Amino acid sequence: MKVLIISHNVISTTNNMGKTLQSLFSEFRKEELCQLFIHPMLPDIDMCSSYYCISDEEVLHSMFFGKKPGHVLDKESVFEQQKNVKNFSSDTYENARKNNTSSMKRLLRDFMWKLSKWDNQYLEQWLKTEKPTCIFLAPGYAKFIYDIALAISEKLNIPIITYICDDYYFLKEPKRFLDKLQLKLLQKKTDELFQKTVHLIAICEEIKTTYVNKFGTEATVIMTGSDFEVENDIKIKSNPTSLSYFGNIRCNRNISLAEVGRALDEINQQEHTEYKLKIYTSEKDSNILSVLDGIESVQMCEFVIGDEFRKAFVSSDILLHVEAFDEENMDLVKNSISTKIADCLGSGLPFVAYGPECVASIKHLLRCECAVIATKREDLKKSILVALKDREKIVRVVEKANKTAIKYHRKKQQSLKLKKILNEVECFE
Repeated sequence: MKVLIISHNVISTTNNMGKTLQSLFSEFRKEELCQLFIHPMLPDIDMCSSYYCISDEEVLHSMFFGKKPGHVLDKESVFEQQKNVKNFSSDTYENARKNNTSSMKRLLRDFMWKLSKWDNQYLEQWLKTEKPTCIFLAPGYAKFIYDIALAISEKLNIPIITYICDDYYFLKEPKRFLDKLQLKLLQKKTDELFQKTVHLIAICEEIKTTYVNKFGTEATVIMTGSDFEVENDIKIKSNPTSLSYFGNIRCNRNISLAEVGRALDEINQQEHTEYKLKIYTSEKDSNILSVLDGIESVQMCEFVIGDEFRKAFVSSDILLHVEAFDEENMDLVKNSISTKIADCLGSGLPFVAYGPECVASIKHLLRCECAVIATKREDLKKSILVALKDREKIVRVVEKANKTAIKYHRKKQQSLKLKKILNEVECFE
């Protein structure tokens, strides 16, 4: 078996999709994997026999200067200079990606790729060398990555296994014309992809049910594995002083975090305490950050990755996850489960979640009773006080979190489940 992973992000330890792919393929041998990716980010963990990158920049240059896009990474150079890995992946490109959200930009990007000669002799030679026997596709908003998978599948006559961790298909119809057009074109391309998909890997039951009902595809739920060993011991501090939030504060999560902070301010005023909400984020947009201004309990912390992230994460008193309550963002995440949840559940630490009960992340936690959860603003202060003061309940919640992590989020078991499916697909083919 040789799996060709096609995704926007390279396997890595520093971004959500990279970490998810690392988890999914953790029990595969290097010789069983190769990867084609788009974002110009260097891998910081060597999990594949070879990596092939076709970046937006290469595609754009090819349109004006004629040089065909795509290149094989020089693994020896990349992994000899690990200290330089993050300079390719960090803030400049990542912020550009986050801002690339308008339908006009997505349509123009797809059109640019349509005109480019990404399917060239460089890619053909790489595929001949690697000899993949199946494709694992992690798609997204961009249609062109669907085209890449479909073209390679047809050329090599190999099956496609599609991984859906975020739902871009079953969204409410937008009001603006370009938004409608972009969604309709993506839905049409997804229809085409699922005619060729032999197995769907879904991140949660909600996605599995929705897509199977629509496409009738064979499907399996494989949830994200924890980046940490699932802890058997609970880690409850007798006098917690803070809640810690790690990651993206966009998509109106900043508003939910502000509500948590204001609830803490009220608690501090009433109880004469100094509880803090520590927010670790790379966000630089002043408009997004300004929502948190004036909230005394909020403590903005430097964004951390790698060992520094692990240190900050495990030393937290209480972990926090939030989702937005506005209609647009609830629609976007209704069938998605945040990658951070696996780590939170496997940490042995108390865990608070604040978000609407209609989204999959909160549904998962409610089903398993493995977090202190507030699904309405009026319940938020009460839930935070439980996490801070009710040790008996917190012990029960953390014990259930441990059981949930063992059942759904152990990296090794989830990866072996994927390996079994891919082997069975190849045998069937």
